[in-house]
Amino acid sequence: MTRLNDLKTKLLKRPDVRAEYDALDEEFSIVEALIRARAEA
Repeated sequence: MTRLNDLKTKLLKRPDVRAEYDALDEEFSIVEALIRARAEA
């Protein structure tokens, strides 16, 4: 069975997948900051 991390590593070697993954970085950074702020409140 393929582990999630192995699958992610394999998929991110593809330029099209990497580009989409990187494009989502800003959005997920914002979500992570909101979650962290709510947890600290």
